[in-house]
Amino acid sequence: MNEIEISQKFHLPLDLLQGLSGEEMSKIAKIIFVLKQAGFSKLEMERFLLILVKEPDATNKQVELLTAKRQQILRKIHCREQQIDKIDYLRYKISQKRS
Repeated sequence: MNEIEISQKFHLPLDLLQGLSGEEMSKIAKIIFVLKQAGFSKLEMERFLLILVKEPDATNKQVELLTAKRQQILRKIHCREQQIDKIDYLRYKISQKRS
């Protein structure tokens, strides 16, 4: 996959990808795929890739972005768990009335 195809497929700015080797493009494509599967938005992917491409040794920044996304997902999970608990409570109360 070349830079134009990656830019179009993942809706990323072309200038972010220009000048990378074929091997780097392959690596970027794989990372983008994983980021999309992990629920990263276009902007979040851009931020991550910008650090990856422009500051390849800044692994701390990359880990910070991944950690922030992980925490965001965990907050959503926690919220959903609370919603399920409320539904279960109502189901329990209704089933008690039937008994």
